[in-house]
Amino acid sequence: MLINFDQELKNFARSDADLKGSLLELASLTPVWPAKRQLIGFAQYSLGVDPAQEDRWYQQAWWGFHAARLLGQFQKEQRHDAVLGLLEGGTIDWSPLDETLAQGKGVVVASAHLGTGYVPGLALKHRGMRVLEIANTEGDGKICVGSDADRKGSLVHALKFVQSGGTIIGAPTGRFGRSFIMSKFLGQDFPIFLGIGEIARLSGAASFWPVCSWQSAGTLRLSFEPLPQPQGDDRMAWLKQWYAAYFERLGAQMKRSPADLGFRFGFWSDAGGLNWKIPPREPLESGRE
Repeated sequence: MLINFDQELKNFARSDADLKGSLLELASLTPVWPAKRQLIGFAQYSLGVDPAQEDRWYQQAWWGFHAARLLGQFQKEQRHDAVLGLLEGGTIDWSPLDETLAQGKGVVVASAHLGTGYVPGLALKHRGMRVLEIANTEGDGKICVGSDADRKGSLVHALKFVQSGGTIIGAPTGRFGRSFIMSKFLGQDFPIFLGIGEIARLSGAASFWPVCSWQSAGTLRLSFEPLPQPQGDDRMAWLKQWYAAYFERLGAQMKRSPADLGFRFGFWSDAGGLNWKIPPREPLESGRE
């Protein structure tokens, strides 16, 4: 069955639809689009997927591709309770953040453009925490960085908020920023925009990686892992340590859980992001997807 999301999203996300049921129904479909040949090159080159596991990887990555768009549709329609209802056991261990905030320190949560990427921010806001989200669109509870004019004041705004004991959440995998460095990520040349790391450095806030991962077709697990505090006073050396720790954790999750990938927004874009539409290493066998 070919998933045409102009129509199928309306079916899976209709007003009376159960999100968990829709995700389980999605998992029962035969993967067709995007085809295996469109995704498997990225699995081979960048993730090092064992050829014997390619079919299983593709099934999970395909499901995650469409699950991310289904979650996005529920977000767009403000059906947040349905999304939060997917969290395993309905509980989250907030103690790492609570202990930091109790000391009067601010928090920087460095999320990512994975298929589950907006769930941590939603959970933070739902809990009633003082949180601002760094985004490329305007809205309540957001710091907009979508234009040069927006970015001029965003750093100062974010710093003041974190230094007052607030929590900032943003994704270093975004494609917006005033400065960047080129690095290697998953074997590809990759621009790293420095804004969120600078907020962490200048504010002295504690940084956390939110591990939000699919446990099954209808269950998410969310936890918060502290990022190690970089050492030294040199600005660039500090930032390189911070981003190395961040991308180490991001890369590990991308390799561990193909359903989490999502292939949506941020560093998945064609403009200077990851090339995830890499041709396979070997010619396709006749009739092979």
